[in-house]
Amino acid sequence: MKLADLATGSDMIVWIVFGIFAVISIILFSGHGSWFISGYNTASKEERKKYDEKKLCWTMGIGMSIIAIIAGVLGVLPRARKFSFIPAVIMIGVVCVDLSPALDKGAQIGIGAMSIILGGILAIIGSIVEFTKKKKSPLA
Repeated sequence: MKLADLATGSDMIVWIVFGIFAVISIILFSGHGSWFISGYNTASKEERKKYDEKKLCWTMGIGMSIIAIIAGVLGVLPRARKFSFIPAVIMIGVVCVDLSPALDKGAQIGIGAMSIILGGILAIIGSIVEFTKKKKSPLA
């Protein structure tokens, strides 16, 4: 079995990523997903009082919904999947740059950051699968 034989798997990966991020977005927009937010979920109660939890959830919900929309577009437009690694690499890079100061201070990576990194990795895998697909000959 070759990697190119998993072509139907990339469809499933894209829709799984879409579903995960859509659900996380809904949870965050409802204001109940503060435990998804890296750094906020590990902060003390005194630190949490400095921030507006609803606004923080709303902002993270927007970010997660953008990722869900990108995954949805990739699900609807299969030709665009070859380039899904571009937003995935940007996504992972932004999260790593954003988390590096916090990790230096001993903070833990939250489930929100982990889900973004996982989604990016899945998008990169889907992109690799799309690039390795063999084109079907019109004569065959």
